[in-house]
Amino acid sequence: MASGTIKKEFTNYPKKYAVILEWTSTGDASSNTSTVNVVMKFYCPYDISIGSRSGTTITIDGTTYTFTAPACRGAGTYTLGSASKTVSHNPDGSKSISISGSFYVGATFGDGVSYGTYKPSGTATLDNLESGES
Repeated sequence: MASGTIKKEFTNYPKKYAVILEWTSTGDASSNTSTVNVVMKFYCPYDISIGSRSGTTITIDGTTYTFTAPACRGAGTYTLGSASKTVSHNPDGSKSISISGSFYVGATFGDGVSYGTYKPSGTATLDNLESGES
């Protein structure tokens, strides 16, 4: 099983917020595919109050999943939503895919700065199925 974290941070000095994509993949060598699961989270280091947000997205290997993220009230780590996709590997068993997300924070914090949309993105390298990993 492969896994990783993709993060987009922003600072409301001295605090750092983050929109986070946590991904895992489980390979199936017999079909040369992996199922990729992605969970999007929002890390807030101190009290915040923002309402639910429609139009939140997770994109896995070119497929976009849209959902409404729940409200975030107070400090903590909030799970915004999740998505899953089965992807085919290359003939040699290798596979790297792009994973990205989009979350509209839409809040003004203590520094008076308005924070808008944050888009973490990165590449996930999945286990090589031909080498017997899964």
